[in-house]
Amino acid sequence: MLRWHAHHDVDLLREVVAVRPKSANDWNTIAANLHNAWGEEETQRSPIKGRSCKEHFGVLLAHHKAGNASALKKLQFTHTASDDVVAIELHRKKFIQCCSATEGARIQE
Repeated sequence: MLRWHAHHDVDLLREVVAVRPKSANDWNTIAANLHNAWGEEETQRSPIKGRSCKEHFGVLLAHHKAGNASALKKLQFTHTASDDVVAIELHRKKFIQCCSATEGARIQE
């Protein structure tokens, strides 16, 4: 099972905004995009699935709607070491590169 961290949440939310999922296939697309962006080292123990993305998004959305900022902080910022800041930035850059490559392929089609 994937352990969600702040950088995972940010990437998931960006994908949800980009894809606007309405069906299981859309959630599977989001999972595939995240898997490609994060690489094998993060997802090798348990591949990410569309259902996992949908359920985690539901948790984030429920806490947001309830105005439950403390729960969101617990979900997102369980690690505060400077290494995590570096990891988040590296993941963000890798995610942007992956999305740029994917977007370029879509444009050419």
